[in-house]
Amino acid sequence: MKKILLAISLLLSVVTTSFAYDSPEFSLGLRLGGEFYYGFAPLTNVETGDIGISTQGFGGNFAFSLLADIRAAEWLAFTPGFTMSVARFTTDKEANIRANWQEFNFDFLIKFFVSYWYIAAGPGISITTAPVYHTRPNFINSNTGELGDSVESLGLSPKVSTRFTVTLDTGVYIPMGIGYLTVSWRTTVAPVLIDKLYNMSKARTPEVTDHYRELLSSRASTMFSSGLFIGFNYIFN
Repeated sequence: MKKILLAISLLLSVVTTSFAYDSPEFSLGLRLGGEFYYGFAPLTNVETGDIGISTQGFGGNFAFSLLADIRAAEWLAFTPGFTMSVARFTTDKEANIRANWQEFNFDFLIKFFVSYWYIAAGPGISITTAPVYHTRPNFINSNTGELGDSVESLGLSPKVSTRFTVTLDTGVYIPMGIGYLTVSWRTTVAPVLIDKLYNMSKARTPEVTDHYRELLSSRASTMFSSGLFIGFNYIFN
């Protein structure tokens, strides 16, 4: 907790110092792009062991971002943003089952500029919808088919998940008169999720393994995602 408060204090100090010497520029931007990712959405009942579906692997999706740049100086900007990743999925090839979900990421980045180029980093929160499970031959009927019955009737309840994330973002801002054409590469990782997977892999007792499996089961998770975005920022002042 002390480390978090210290980080917030340092951030506020940077913000205060920056605005004390520079006139801020405010712009709103929209970016469209594509991402690749590694995700998983296991479906297991730890208590009864009724079914065990292990949907995991690499995939790709379309995404869009809305962001606001508060440029405190030529070399520095603060950027709150929202990114929606559409139609992510993973597949259990043995069970012929696919899990689909959407992901919403809110983050706050600090950008450092060198001429047109920038690099940015910051924390965020990712909200992932409850996964929907389909048999591959019939994607229309969600949570049915080769599962035998609906997921709910088996006593399993897919859940919404929330993760702490860290985002790295780099690219260029090309001046276009009323704004900037932006080309960027965005990468997001979920460090706490990675830590849980590591601890589960190193568990020495079945009880510890089951503990982490229960934390991850019936939820969709993205370990990391990375992709190219193109957009435009409109300057308001």
